[in-house]
Amino acid sequence: MKELEKLHLKELLEQLPDPAFVMTRSGVYAAIFGGRDTRYYHDGRDLVGKRLSDVLVPAKADWFFKEIAAVLSRRKMHVVEYELSNRDIKGLESIDGPVETIWFEGRVSALSFQVNDEDAVLWVATNRTANHRLQERLRALSMTDPLTELPNRRQLNQLLTEYLDRVKRYSEVVTVLIWDVDHFKRVNDTFGHEKGDAVLVAMTQLCRRYLRRTDWLIRIGGDEFVVLMPYTGEKQAVLFYERFRAEVQALVISLQVEGLDVGVTAGISLIHKDDATIHEVLKRADQALYQAKRLGRNQLLAN
Repeated sequence: MKELEKLHLKELLEQLPDPAFVMTRSGVYAAIFGGRDTRYYHDGRDLVGKRLSDVLVPAKADWFFKEIAAVLSRRKMHVVEYELSNRDIKGLESIDGPVETIWFEGRVSALSFQVNDEDAVLWVATNRTANHRLQERLRALSMTDPLTELPNRRQLNQLLTEYLDRVKRYSEVVTVLIWDVDHFKRVNDTFGHEKGDAVLVAMTQLCRRYLRRTDWLIRIGGDEFVVLMPYTGEKQAVLFYERFRAEVQALVISLQVEGLDVGVTAGISLIHKDDATIHEVLKRADQALYQAKRLGRNQLLAN
């Protein structure tokens, strides 16, 4: 074993599929081993002798410095996820480096000996880009309604939480509008669910036509939808609804579901600074929606 260590240890290290960087406290690339899996890694041997600050933009270099210092202080292996792209590398033009972000998992351990008279770490970098993209895709799917491809209730909760915070912090004006399709059950019962799905998709496409880029249209279930309208007061929200509703009848005729009193009823409420939770906002808008239904449907009320 002793002979093997002397003669072949470096060769063994070079066969590692993931690159292993020996990095000193001052940020010098003291040695690089492995990285044999050329599907994911470029040859990084030209980094040896360079400093992090020679290679990376200041913000990214500072992040690496802090991670190295933390591991040397704790003397325990640290696992961290991080990203790199052409924007992080000094002197890399967009055409030369990866435009898309590459995600890595770093396993960083403090070495028990010094390198070039400095404390040092072993940083093993594993390319996790494919796994990260899969996770992002699954996360997106979990927050997207498959029929309309709109955000779903889970994403609505996140958005409302963010907007509630902004209202409290910066006194922004945000209107929440809930609408649903009048007598939608009649469409399903008369023409079947395939026609019902077509109505929902067409309604969402029509609604989107009158929204701004900053607005959000979200399906929260069945034939019920929420429109989040930042920087918008009640008057502007009512104007949006009236434009949307005015086109619904023509849409109903084009979809050949006329005669079933299909329309759009809505309720609106502003997010208030004293709202304790997002559920208070939704409850007010929902109450306005059902009051509008009791008063005859195909209209809007505010609460």
